Amino acid sequence: MNQSRELLETIESFDSNPYELTTTARLQAATDFKTACEDAMLENMWAVRDFEPTKDNPIAVLRMQIKAEDGSKLAFFFKSTDTEAADLNHPYSLTMQEVDHIGRSVRYVRYDLSRDSSEVTKLDLRAIQDNHRSREVVGMGYNEKPVSPAEIITVTDLISIADPIRI
Repeated sequence: MNQSRELLETIESFDSNPYELTTTARLQAATDFKTACEDAMLENMWAVRDFEPTKDNPIAVLRMQIKAEDGSKLAFFFKSTDTEAADLNHPYSLTMQEVDHIGRSVRYVRYDLSRDSSEVTKLDLRAIQDNHRSREVVGMGYNEKPVSPAEIITVTDLISIADPIRI
């Protein structure tokens, strides 16, 4: 097993049951996630790429990565969107991607802050890749699970050791 997979599995070990998370826990996770995204973008402002604010484009993008000794890496892709745009659902999102030692993308996990900032959901794109009806699965919202504050703390710890990449 490569080292970046081990890092990604630390967050995959969390599997929140949506019925077990209280409203307070969901709000705490959302607040912590938003703070982590904002802090990463502010601390690495020199690496943030701005785009013209149109309905389909993010306003700001930041890429970071953790390089492992075995040549694999865990890549982070932050997006911050215009919360005033009526058709945008997620003001902040973070995609974490495992890349093997030869540069192939192996697995993805995406975190999205809800438009009203009341919860963070996680979409395990690996499960979708394994499903031949992936577009239907994503479109219907399957596999999107609310995230606990403990999981966001682990994600924040990984962000803190990642290095920014100039786009």
